[in-house]
This record gives sequence, structure tokens and C-alpha cells, in this order.
Amino acid sequence: MAAEFTTGMFVRKPAWHGQGLVVAEYPADWAEARRLADIEWEPEEVPTYYMSDTGTMSDDGSFTPAIYSPIMGSKLIVRSDTRVELGTVGSGLELLTHAEMGEICEAIIGEGGAKYDAVVSLRGGRYTAVTVLLDEPVTVAGDSSVSLQYLVILNAHDGTGACKVLFINVRVVCANTFHAADLGGDAYQTQFVFRHTSGMKNRIAQAKEAMIAARSAGRVWQQTAEDLAMIPVDGQFRGKFVNAFMPLPAVGSVSNLVMSNAVEAQSKFIDLLTEPTNINEMRTGLGLFNAAGEYLDHVVKFRTPESYVKRTLLKPQPHKARALRIIRELASV
Repeated sequence: MAAEFTTGMFVRKPAWHGQGLVVAEYPADWAEARRLADIEWEPEEVPTYYMSDTGTMSDDGSFTPAIYSPIMGSKLIVRSDTRVELGTVGSGLELLTHAEMGEICEAIIGEGGAKYDAVVSLRGGRYTAVTVLLDEPVTVAGDSSVSLQYLVILNAHDGTGACKVLFINVRVVCANTFHAADLGGDAYQTQFVFRHTSGMKNRIAQAKEAMIAARSAGRVWQQTAEDLAMIPVDGQFRGKFVNAFMPLPAVGSVSNLVMSNAVEAQSKFIDLLTEPTNINEMRTGLGLFNAAGEYLDHVVKFRTPESYVKRTLLKPQPHKARALRIIRELASV
């Protein structure tokens, strides 16, 4: 995300791209957080126009200027400080400003046990993201690493999406991220959408609901992990999992290079089981699941820095849910 990063602040630990302001203490409120992140500007609406007449030069040398007419049904969004364009949106879209976004964040913080952990502006200001740390670390019986719970608030100023609040679980030792859908479904609500046309009263009520849902999701993650930790895994189980999770192409169906890459991928996954991040859990279903998460998050190549951050932070990965399903199916045989 280094190429997408504009400004931001991070508490105590820098982001992986090494940019942004690192501070020693958690911001006291939204005003301080946005000041440290250098997003005290707001997105603003301005009319859009098109050139309906290009203008003409007469024979006597006089010039008739071009005529600009307003474009109906759209408006331009710009930064209030630099006037840089953020995007063109439909006239019906109502901006959710940084001040209003802050009210959502403050409502979440106000529920207690939560702190501003990072605030960033991306792609010149088109997107703003806030991570809120729930001060409720989860310790899973059978896992040597603590897990932290976060709410991520995402806001787009270019018309590509509504403001969202979603829950993620981060296993500290390897920075694995797990969304609700990674745990085999999204039966419990862990994503809240704040429409740009909705009232602030409804947004604050939703923010409080998001905190309740996040704590519920944390308990689901803990129970899922502890259930996985009770599944014994031997060499045969591990081999079946690897072959189901990362099947090799049929001999003769692909080139030697493709087959070599597939074998290497399996080898990299197996190596993760004996890394310090998973060695204590390697003989359990939890060890397999953690290794699958670590492989998908940090070993699989990414096309762009933005795609890396999206898959580790912003979007569930269906292959994590598939890994969980395979482990459970093998355990039931």
C-alpha cells in the first residue's frame, strides 16, 4: 500500500511500508487522531460542467469565449485544502465527511475498551481508514499466541462505496487476519454499512451495534480455535489436508515448471508448520488452520501493494473458509 498511502498515524508500531507518523500514545479523541494523521481537511462538493460551445474567433479579431453548462445529475468531490479532485459522483450521493466519520468512531470508542490504533488516508484522500483496537485480547486454549480484536472503519469519498465498519481478528505472532466469513460463514453480522444518505442518529446506533457484534465475533473465534485445537493431527492427516487444500495437477497435464511451482508451494506450506509461529500447534487442527492463514496472508504472491492490504485487512478470503471446512471434514471421517 506504500504507493497508495497518502498520510496517516500509527500507535507504537510503524506500518509495513514504513510511512506515516508513529506516536507513542493512543489519541485521546477523534480530533487528535485526525490531526496526527493529517486529515483535518474535508471532502467537498463542487458542480461539474461541460463545454457546450468551444468559443470562436471572429474576422475582426474578437473572441467569443467558450460556454460551460452544468452537468445535471453529477457533482465533483474535491479536498477542501488542496482542491485536488477525489472523484465524480451522482448528485443523489451525500458525503459522509471526516467529522461525521469521527462521530461514528467516537460512538464506538464511547462503548468502552477501544482505542484509536491507526488512521490513514489513501490514494490522495479518496479513502480514509481507521482501525480501532478492542482492548480485549483473546487467549485460546491450545494456542501459544494471543489474538487481538479490531474494528476497521472504511470511508470512500469517490463514490465507490459506503462507509463500512467490519471486524477482524489478528493473531499477533504472525499477523494473521481472520474475518467472520473465514470461520465458515457470516451467520452473525460483523459488517455494518453506513449509507451516505442515512442520518447521524442511525449511524451512532449502528456503531454501538457494531461493538456488540465485534465482541460476539471474538467469542466465536475463540470457540472455533479451541475446537480446532482439540483435533489431533498426525502425518497422515496432514498429508490429506495438504493434498486437499493445495492439490497437485495431474501428471502430464501441465508443464514441468507449473508442476515444480505446485510442489514448491506445498513445501512452503509444510515448512510453516515447523516455524516458531506454529510449532506448538503443529499437531492440531488449529496448527493447520493457522498455517493456512499465514500462507494465504504472507506467502502467496500479491499483484500490487493495494491487493496485499485488501486481502489481509479489508476482505475475507474464501480459501481460509475452505481450509477450515477441509479440517473439519477430515476430522469427521
